[in-house]
Amino acid sequence: MSNAFAECNKIGMKGEAVIDFLLRRYYNRVEETEKNIEKQLELADFVIPQSESLGIKREIIEVKTEEKWTGNLFFETVSNEGIDRAGWAFTSTADTFYYLFWDKAIAYRIPDFQAVMWNFDYCKNSFPERPHCKRIQHNKSKGKLVPIEWVMECYGASSFSFQKAKDKLYSS
Repeated sequence: MSNAFAECNKIGMKGEAVIDFLLRRYYNRVEETEKNIEKQLELADFVIPQSESLGIKREIIEVKTEEKWTGNLFFETVSNEGIDRAGWAFTSTADTFYYLFWDKAIAYRIPDFQAVMWNFDYCKNSFPERPHCKRIQHNKSKGKLVPIEWVMECYGASSFSFQKAKDKLYSS
């Protein structure tokens, strides 16, 4: 495990903990896929099981967390450039996508993530593919930096503060 991966994984786990905390306030059952790598690769980070009696449809949830606010969402299109491995933007089966910015404690919720991905071809010209260069890492990934405002306007994404959850989980 490279240091870059460890750093990204650490902040990613914090973001997942916040979303897990918030989801459990509203749903009786939340399945974590973190402990089951096959399930995580097949699905995403969390699954809300269907409950016909409660009127809840099954929902697959993906969470990505950045340390610092950028104003953009990074959609990974190539996971490991040398071996032609598709990035999570193409492989995720998530229905709902949460993108968190840890420093500002703000999260963006994209309710129909698959619709965004179906229209990703449109983004080819509007948002060119770029190498991931935030940290030096062994596997070279690429993706699209897509302005948050564009995603909110075109796909009905919403934002919310998670400061209270962050404080509750991580204040000393």
